[in-house]
Amino acid sequence: MDYAWQGSLGAALVETDLEKLPALVATAEKAIVSRAQELAKSNNGRAETDALQAAIHQLLVIKTEHLKWPSIFSGGTRG
Repeated sequence: MDYAWQGSLGAALVETDLEKLPALVATAEKAIVSRAQELAKSNNGRAETDALQAAIHQLLVIKTEHLKWPSIFSGGTRG
C-alpha cells in the first residue's frame, strides 16, 4: 500500500547530494510525525504504523551513516 508520506521518504532515500539531504530528511520526518500523530488518534492503521516505524529507522540510518550524525546506538560513552 502506498502512503502519502512515502514520497518524501523516497526522495531522502535516493538523494546523493549531501547538501540537499538534510532538508529532505527534515521534510520526511515532518510528514512521518504528522501522520503518526493522526494515527495515534484512531484505532486503525496498524500496517501503516509498522511502516512508519520502519521509515523512522531508515531516516536514522541516513542521518548516522550518510550525514555522520552521532548515534546513541553507536556504543559511545554515556554522560
